Amino acid sequence: MQTTLKHKKNLLVFALGNPARGDDALGPLLAKTIQWGYGVKLIVDYQLQLEHALELKNRELALCIDAATNIPAPFSFYPVAPDPALAHTTHALPPPALLQVAVNIGITPPPCFVLGVAGESFTLGEGLSEAAKDNLQQARRFLDKLQLRPYPNAWLQYSDAPLPPLPLTGTTDPYPNAWLQYSDALSASGKAEKANKTKKAKKAEAVG
Repeated sequence: MQTTLKHKKNLLVFALGNPARGDDALGPLLAKTIQWGYGVKLIVDYQLQLEHALELKNRELALCIDAATNIPAPFSFYPVAPDPALAHTTHALPPPALLQVAVNIGITPPPCFVLGVAGESFTLGEGLSEAAKDNLQQARRFLDKLQLRPYPNAWLQYSDAPLPPLPLTGTTDPYPNAWLQYSDALSASGKAEKANKTKKAKKAEAVG
Protein backbone atom coordinates (compact mmCIF):
# COMPACT_ATOMS: atom_id res chain seq x y z
CA MET A 1 0.00 0.00 0.00
CA GLN A 2 1.36 3.43 -0.95
CA THR A 3 0.75 6.63 0.95
CA THR A 4 0.25 9.81 -1.06
CA LEU A 5 1.76 13.10 0.06
CA LYS A 6 -1.32 15.30 -0.19
CA HIS A 7 0.11 18.80 0.19
CA LYS A 8 2.17 20.48 -2.52
CA LYS A 9 5.19 21.53 -0.49
CA ASN A 10 8.75 22.42 -1.44
CA LEU A 11 10.04 19.40 0.46
CA LEU A 12 13.39 17.63 0.04
CA VAL A 13 13.58 14.00 1.19
CA PHE A 14 16.78 11.99 1.55
CA ALA A 15 16.17 8.23 1.81
CA LEU A 16 19.48 6.74 2.92
CA GLY A 17 20.80 3.21 3.16
CA ASN A 18 22.34 0.25 1.39
CA PRO A 19 19.65 -2.19 0.15
CA ALA A 20 22.18 -5.03 0.22
CA ARG A 21 22.89 -4.68 3.94
CA GLY A 22 19.89 -6.06 5.78
CA ASP A 23 18.11 -3.45 7.86
CA ASP A 24 20.19 -0.68 6.30
CA ALA A 25 17.61 -0.84 3.49
CA LEU A 26 14.93 0.67 5.75
CA GLY A 27 15.35 4.21 4.40
CA PRO A 28 14.95 3.40 0.69
CA LEU A 29 12.22 0.82 1.36
CA LEU A 30 10.20 3.26 3.43
CA ALA A 31 10.53 5.92 0.72
CA LYS A 32 9.04 3.48 -1.79
CA THR A 33 5.83 3.25 0.25
CA ILE A 34 5.13 6.95 -0.37
CA GLN A 35 3.76 8.30 -3.63
CA TRP A 36 5.67 11.57 -3.50
CA GLY A 37 3.64 14.37 -5.00
CA TYR A 38 4.34 17.61 -6.80
CA GLY A 39 6.80 19.88 -5.00
CA VAL A 40 8.67 16.99 -3.35
CA LYS A 41 12.14 15.94 -4.44
CA LEU A 42 13.24 12.46 -3.36
CA ILE A 43 16.93 11.52 -3.34
CA VAL A 44 17.80 7.90 -2.65
CA ASP A 45 21.46 7.24 -1.85
CA TYR A 46 23.70 5.11 0.32
CA GLN A 47 24.66 8.11 2.48
CA LEU A 48 24.78 11.89 2.58
CA GLN A 49 27.59 13.44 0.54
CA LEU A 50 29.04 16.95 0.29
CA GLU A 51 27.28 17.62 -3.02
CA HIS A 52 23.90 16.99 -1.41
CA ALA A 53 24.27 20.40 0.29
CA LEU A 54 23.47 22.00 -3.06
CA GLU A 55 20.04 20.33 -3.02
CA LEU A 56 19.07 22.32 0.07
CA LYS A 57 18.97 25.61 -1.82
CA ASN A 58 15.52 27.24 -1.94
CA ARG A 59 13.88 24.35 -0.07
CA GLU A 60 11.29 24.99 2.62
CA LEU A 61 11.62 21.72 4.52
CA ALA A 62 13.94 18.69 4.51
CA LEU A 63 13.59 15.15 5.82
CA CYS A 64 16.29 12.49 6.20
CA ILE A 65 15.04 8.91 6.46
CA ASP A 66 17.61 6.34 7.57
CA ALA A 67 18.04 3.14 9.55
CA ALA A 68 19.24 3.73 13.09
CA THR A 69 20.73 1.78 15.97
CA ASN A 70 20.72 2.46 19.69
CA ILE A 71 17.27 4.05 19.58
CA PRO A 72 14.00 2.80 21.06
CA ALA A 73 11.88 0.86 18.56
CA PRO A 74 10.13 1.51 16.31
CA PHE A 75 11.66 4.87 15.29
CA SER A 76 12.86 8.29 16.39
CA PHE A 77 11.96 11.66 14.91
CA TYR A 78 13.76 14.87 15.73
CA PRO A 79 14.94 18.19 14.24
CA VAL A 80 18.58 18.99 13.52
CA ALA A 81 20.47 22.24 12.99
CA PRO A 82 23.81 23.12 11.37
CA ASP A 83 26.72 22.14 13.60
CA PRO A 84 30.09 23.81 12.94
CA ALA A 85 31.75 21.44 15.42
CA LEU A 86 31.29 18.48 13.08
CA ALA A 87 34.16 17.97 10.68
CA HIS A 88 33.26 16.93 7.15
CA THR A 89 35.10 14.91 4.54
CA THR A 90 34.20 13.42 1.18
CA HIS A 91 32.73 10.45 3.07
CA ALA A 92 29.37 10.12 4.77
CA LEU A 93 28.01 13.17 6.55
CA PRO A 94 25.54 13.27 9.43
CA PRO A 95 22.63 15.62 8.71
CA PRO A 96 23.89 18.46 10.98
CA ALA A 97 27.22 18.44 9.13
CA LEU A 98 25.46 18.58 5.75
CA LEU A 99 23.46 21.59 6.90
CA GLN A 100 26.69 23.26 8.03
CA VAL A 101 28.25 22.63 4.62
CA ALA A 102 25.30 24.45 3.10
CA VAL A 103 25.79 27.41 5.45
CA ASN A 104 29.52 27.48 4.63
CA ILE A 105 28.84 27.83 0.90
CA GLY A 106 26.22 30.52 1.33
CA ILE A 107 23.04 28.41 1.22
CA THR A 108 20.38 28.97 3.85
CA PRO A 109 19.27 25.44 4.77
CA PRO A 110 15.60 24.74 5.47
CA PRO A 111 14.32 23.29 8.74
CA CYS A 112 15.48 19.67 8.68
CA PHE A 113 14.19 16.60 10.50
CA VAL A 114 15.52 13.05 10.84
CA LEU A 115 13.30 9.98 10.84
CA GLY A 116 15.46 7.13 12.12
CA VAL A 117 13.88 3.68 11.83
CA ALA A 118 15.24 1.14 14.30
CA GLY A 119 17.28 -1.65 12.74
CA GLU A 120 18.96 -4.71 14.25
CA SER A 121 20.93 -6.59 11.59
CA PHE A 122 23.12 -5.04 8.90
CA THR A 123 24.79 -8.12 7.45
CA LEU A 124 25.68 -8.01 3.77
CA GLY A 125 23.29 -10.05 1.62
CA GLU A 126 20.52 -10.37 4.18
CA GLY A 127 16.95 -9.05 3.96
CA LEU A 128 15.09 -7.10 6.61
CA SER A 129 14.89 -8.61 10.08
CA GLU A 130 11.42 -9.37 11.43
CA ALA A 131 11.73 -6.52 13.93
CA ALA A 132 12.71 -4.10 11.16
CA LYS A 133 9.69 -5.11 9.08
CA ASP A 134 7.40 -4.19 11.95
CA ASN A 135 9.28 -0.92 12.57
CA LEU A 136 8.96 -0.10 8.88
CA GLN A 137 5.18 -0.39 8.99
CA GLN A 138 4.91 1.77 12.09
CA ALA A 139 7.21 4.39 10.56
CA ARG A 140 5.03 4.42 7.43
CA ARG A 141 1.96 5.16 9.55
CA PHE A 142 3.90 7.97 11.22
CA LEU A 143 4.73 9.38 7.78
CA ASP A 144 0.99 9.37 7.10
CA LYS A 145 0.67 11.81 9.98
CA LEU A 146 3.57 13.97 8.81
CA GLN A 147 2.34 14.21 5.24
CA LEU A 148 -0.97 15.67 6.37
CA ARG A 149 0.84 18.71 7.78
CA PRO A 150 4.21 19.16 6.02
CA TYR A 151 5.19 22.31 7.90
CA PRO A 152 8.10 22.85 10.34
CA ASN A 153 6.03 24.07 13.28
CA ALA A 154 3.63 21.14 12.88
CA TRP A 155 6.44 18.59 12.73
CA LEU A 156 8.02 20.01 15.87
CA GLN A 157 4.94 18.86 17.79
CA TYR A 158 5.68 15.27 16.77
CA SER A 159 9.42 15.36 17.46
CA ASP A 160 11.25 13.58 20.26
CA ALA A 161 13.30 16.66 21.10
CA PRO A 162 13.07 20.44 20.77
CA LEU A 163 14.95 22.19 18.01
CA PRO A 164 18.63 22.53 18.96
CA PRO A 165 20.26 25.95 19.35
CA LEU A 166 20.56 27.69 16.00
CA PRO A 167 23.90 29.13 14.85
CA LEU A 168 23.46 32.47 13.08
CA THR A 169 25.41 33.57 10.02
CA GLY A 170 25.59 37.36 10.15
CA THR A 171 21.99 38.51 10.45
CA THR A 172 20.62 35.47 8.61
CA ASP A 173 18.89 32.80 10.62
CA PRO A 174 19.48 29.48 8.80
CA TYR A 175 16.15 28.26 10.18
CA PRO A 176 13.78 31.24 9.87
CA ASN A 177 10.65 29.13 10.39
CA ALA A 178 12.04 27.43 13.47
CA TRP A 179 11.21 30.44 15.64
CA LEU A 180 7.57 29.46 15.22
CA GLN A 181 8.06 26.91 17.98
CA TYR A 182 8.52 29.77 20.43
CA SER A 183 5.46 31.73 19.32
CA ASP A 184 2.50 32.32 21.59
CA ALA A 185 0.16 30.69 19.08
CA LEU A 186 2.08 27.44 18.98
CA SER A 187 2.59 27.43 22.73
CA ALA A 188 -1.15 27.83 23.25
CA SER A 189 -1.82 25.08 20.73
CA GLY A 190 0.60 22.77 22.47
CA LYS A 191 -0.95 23.49 25.86
CA ALA A 192 -4.44 22.87 24.51
CA GLU A 193 -3.37 19.58 22.92
CA LYS A 194 -1.77 18.44 26.16
CA ALA A 195 -4.87 19.42 28.13
CA ASN A 196 -7.09 17.46 25.75
CA LYS A 197 -4.89 14.38 26.07
CA THR A 198 -5.00 14.62 29.87
CA LYS A 199 -8.80 15.01 29.80
CA LYS A 200 -9.21 11.97 27.55
CA ALA A 201 -6.90 9.91 29.75
CA LYS A 202 -8.88 10.78 32.87
CA LYS A 203 -12.15 9.92 31.10
CA ALA A 204 -10.74 6.56 30.01
CA GLU A 205 -9.67 5.82 33.59
CA ALA A 206 -13.12 6.74 34.87
CA VAL A 207 -14.80 4.45 32.34
CA GLY A 208 -12.39 1.64 33.15
